Amino acid sequence: MKYWHGASTGAYFIKGQEQISCEIKGYAGDVWVTNDSDDAIAWASSHSLEEKTKAQATTLQADAIAADVVVYNDISDEDVKGHKPEEEAVL
Repeated sequence: MKYWHGASTGAYFIKGQEQISCEIKGYAGDVWVTNDSDDAIAWASSHSLEEKTKAQATTLQADAIAADVVVYNDISDEDVKGHKPEEEAVL
């Protein structure tokens, strides 16, 4: 397995055949995992992805998830629902 880091460029970042031949999987923190094939290395190179070790990729993913958790925990119930829970309508 190869581990890569870099942002998706949007549409056509991963084409159907690349998905199959390179076994591309995306994870939090702009981490991408592929097989070891020459096609996978060419795909990563074409998108200017930086190769990482498994430990580095795991850290990037964990940091991204931790940052999302902080943001999520800072969202109030009012922000999520548009009103406070005690103001629920009674039907």
